[in-house]
Amino acid sequence: MTEQEVDLRPAIDGLVRTTLEAFAESSLQHPWYAKEHNWVNLFAFTHLVRACRMGTPLSDPGQIAIEVGVPQPPGYAKAATRRDVVIWKRPGTSC
Repeated sequence: MTEQEVDLRPAIDGLVRTTLEAFAESSLQHPWYAKEHNWVNLFAFTHLVRACRMGTPLSDPGQIAIEVGVPQPPGYAKAATRRDVVIWKRPGTSC
């Protein structure tokens, strides 16, 4: 990260924590039985998309990706792996 780049991780971490807490609370109030990928989709397309706000680190639904490949840190056996949900810095980004 260069000096000009801002570390968005704390803001994204807070956003994810808040939206996951709301998702868990709503899930307890309205039980739903589904497979993991259904839960991931429900979370992303309800709570994360609703959290998009201009001027924030999550400003566009195009930043949200489901089941995408991401690079692994140096030293891992595989160069990339898949993640359930990724929030990219800019819409339409990939690795």
